[in-house]
Amino acid sequence: MGRVRTWLVVLLTVLLGLLGPIGAALSPRTPPAAAAGTVATTLTDARLSGEGADLTVTLTAELTNETGAALYGVTARLWRSTAVLRSESAVTAALTGDAVPTGWASPIAPENSAAVTAPGAAWPAGATRTVSVTGRLASFGITSRDASYWVGVTVEAASTAAGTPAEVSHDRTLITLPPADAATTATIVSVVELTAPPRQVKENLFVDDGLADELTERLASLLDAAADGQRDWLVDPALIAEVTDMADGYRIQTDDGSVEGTHADLAAAWLGRFRALPPTRGAASQFALADLPTDQVTAAAASSAEAVGLDLTSLTRLDAPDADRLAQAATLGHPVLATGVLATGPLLVDGVRVVPALRPASVTANTTWTDTALHRASILTALARTDAAQVRLLRDADDLAADATLPGWAERAPLASLLGRDPVAVDALTPVATTHPLDTVGPRVDRLDDGVDAYAEAAPEAGLGDLAYQVRARAASVWWVDDAAAQAAWLDAVDRRAGWEALRAGLAITAIPRFSLAGASGDYPVTVTNNLVDPVTIRLVGISENPQRIDFGDPVAATINPASSEALLLRATASGGGVVNAEVHIETLDGRRLGPSESIVVETTNFGLIGWILVITSGVVLVVTTALRIRQVRRQKAGTDG
Repeated sequence: MGRVRTWLVVLLTVLLGLLGPIGAALSPRTPPAAAAGTVATTLTDARLSGEGADLTVTLTAELTNETGAALYGVTARLWRSTAVLRSESAVTAALTGDAVPTGWASPIAPENSAAVTAPGAAWPAGATRTVSVTGRLASFGITSRDASYWVGVTVEAASTAAGTPAEVSHDRTLITLPPADAATTATIVSVVELTAPPRQVKENLFVDDGLADELTERLASLLDAAADGQRDWLVDPALIAEVTDMADGYRIQTDDGSVEGTHADLAAAWLGRFRALPPTRGAASQFALADLPTDQVTAAAASSAEAVGLDLTSLTRLDAPDADRLAQAATLGHPVLATGVLATGPLLVDGVRVVPALRPASVTANTTWTDTALHRASILTALARTDAAQVRLLRDADDLAADATLPGWAERAPLASLLGRDPVAVDALTPVATTHPLDTVGPRVDRLDDGVDAYAEAAPEAGLGDLAYQVRARAASVWWVDDAAAQAAWLDAVDRRAGWEALRAGLAITAIPRFSLAGASGDYPVTVTNNLVDPVTIRLVGISENPQRIDFGDPVAATINPASSEALLLRATASGGGVVNAEVHIETLDGRRLGPSESIVVETTNFGLIGWILVITSGVVLVVTTALRIRQVRRQKAGTDG
């Protein structure tokens, strides 16, 4: 637990860039007033060479005169601190401290410096120069092995040829010395994560062609790293599903429809290279979402595994998981690879095996310390030495650069070897304070899920399958943490094609606002228009405010082709006269409404009953009239006879 507690501090300050102010440490001396600006100093390389007492450090830096004026007597000197950084707490204090490191000094031996300008020569404003400085560590007090130290380059300059040079800038980094016996003391597990921001709207349709750019650049480099046999790889099944769909032909959504995609061959080639990766070093990532029912999580996980098409082990990939998401992950039964947690591992949390990992590109983000691959690698190395095991998750070129080389005392190992270790049981994980991708758009995703389900019911031929599951899983992608606008654009694209927005814009009903029912029953016409790209099967429903006076019969079902309209007839039956308010709407065959209702007014005279009265009355009148006429004729005849 002691190691876990110290890592809480390390990862809180390092992994998330929450490094404390170190301005005093970076600028121990005030720059000369004569220099109006500064000299930008960036270390680009730090190398150890030699053995024993001859162990030597060589630092290379790029210098740029940004003062706006010429400088003179410019010299780069090596400096160092004799503070021994061996424990996790010592490394943590060195990274977060705001005081000058213990034993800070600039060796004055000529071999520890490099002249940037000749005596009396000017170094013009804007000029850039690369210099290297070298020093034998033992000669200036660094003798303890198996530890880390601060080293750096100090730049001195004067504003005039006759002026006295003073410090104008510097840069520093950590070097870590191997143990004296050169034994391996640290294990590095590097995991290449093959994933990308979601681009697919539905099968054969993409929101844009951004995936082609990813396959050409970032994902191509990651595939190279995964293929070297030295690193593990973790693939997001959603990515493989999208690339597979792209490889057999696809379309790009536009404002007024879609256009043919042109990078199917690129997708097929990348997919072929992916299939050739060493499967023994690979795994498929699953997801766990606390607000998704367990059966849906399981169904989506099975669908994801099928999408990959390889027999791989499974890991649940989470970022800054809380207790609810860990509990959901437990239902999948896979180990959890977690970033954004303040711990090291492997750990056991409520029965869930958790392996904490860090992104190399995110271990420093301090504004006073130049964020470079060299500095990130130096921190990674120092932390690896203190822990003896480190899991790195590689997602982009910066991650790969920081992971490119390992010190001689460290070795790469497969993730399986770490998973095989006995985990340390802890009560809970402490996730970093970060916004989960679903935290701000949860209600929007809920509505979109419902809309996709409604579209799938109305248009079974659209082939949406488990798109609703996929939408929720992809909406939770860690890619959206820093790009809410892109997340919203993707959700909008899905909604316009296969959600409530599509249904609202694509389906319409036209009804006569006032309908007169002249008899006991009659047919009320309603026109349903389908402007979607898929055929829909719907039913037309009429609802009366007073069904005792007028009632609509059973709903009328119909299948309507794209860009077509169809007139449907609702049977209305009256049992009394008067005016009745009603409404009509369309819904799926399962009863899910697909849009707003149309209000109508039904007028009925109950003509059927009145008609019978008129017929009967007419008959009586006819009989009586006939009888009277017969009687009259008989009287006339009798008078004639008489």
